[in-house]
Amino acid sequence: MFYMSRVLVVVERNLGFEAEHLYRACRDIPNSVFVREGKDVSRIGVLTTLDRKQEFVTYTNVMLRESRVFAPERHFVNVQQNKAHSTLLEQLSYFGYTFSAPDNQFQKERFCISGKSAGGKDDLCMAFLIGLYVFTKLRLDSTFVIRS
Repeated sequence: MFYMSRVLVVVERNLGFEAEHLYRACRDIPNSVFVREGKDVSRIGVLTTLDRKQEFVTYTNVMLRESRVFAPERHFVNVQQNKAHSTLLEQLSYFGYTFSAPDNQFQKERFCISGKSAGGKDDLCMAFLIGLYVFTKLRLDSTFVIRS
């Protein structure tokens, strides 16, 4: 049924070269294409800077509040009983801003965007936020590009 479907691979790009390693390992998968930053097409992946994370969170928040995105359980792939749907909902419920007060009057208040509450993980939630944002931006502008 999905034999000729294109597989769009969106990888988080960080300081290391994990995205490039994943690309080299998976580039021979038939019909697969990888997302790259429009400003730096030489590297694979999507940057996740603090500013970009704020864009991910803001965009997802608007989409959820306006009921423009849905995640029904019947559309989730349940590999080895991993409970992906309930895990995503749990991670989304913990996701948000964490603020830390400055130590003195010369420092600024700091914040972090995460869903790693109580030692948990937020990988599935981040993948959801990144995917929603990237797929929308691919349709609207040249922030991201696709390369095989």
